[in-house]
Amino acid sequence: MEDDNWLVNPTNPVNVDSIVKNDNPAGNSNSVATHETWLKNYVIPGYNNYVNNILPSLPVLVFQEGSVSTNGVPTLNLTNVTYLTYHYGGGAGGGILQAFYNDGLTGDYTPPALSPTQNGLSTVYAWGTKTTVPDSGSTLALLGLALTSLAFVTRRRK
Repeated sequence: MEDDNWLVNPTNPVNVDSIVKNDNPAGNSNSVATHETWLKNYVIPGYNNYVNNILPSLPVLVFQEGSVSTNGVPTLNLTNVTYLTYHYGGGAGGGILQAFYNDGLTGDYTPPALSPTQNGLSTVYAWGTKTTVPDSGSTLALLGLALTSLAFVTRRRK
C-alpha cells in the first residue's frame, strides 16, 4: 500500500481492500450483513492501523443493488457516499469482495463490471450520509400554521 498521499485528488473511489472467498471472515459474500461486518470489523480498523487512522467509521447503508446480473451495472451518485463494496461472483457465494473509500468525490460513478480476475459484478453496496427531505404534508401544515399566525398578529396590530 502507498503512503497517505494516495488521497490527494483521486479520480475514482480508492480500493482499500480486496479478499477472495476463502479469506472472507464474515460469511456469505452477497449479504449486506457480510459487507457491513467486513468493513466495520476488518477493513476500516485494519487500514487505520496501517495508515494512521485516516478512514472514518462506517456510516449508514444508502444504496444496495443485489441483482446486478439481472438489472445491469448501476450508476451511483457519489455525493454523500463514503464507502462502496462490491461482490464479484465466483459461484456458490464465492468470488471476490472489494472495498472502496470515497474521499469527497461527487457526481455519477459506474463500478467496473468485471473484477481483476474477470468475475462478473453481482452485488453493490454504498454507505454514506442520507439527505432527508421533509414530508410534504408536514411542510404544508407548518406553512399554513405560520401564515395563520402571521395573519392573526397583523390583524391584532390594526
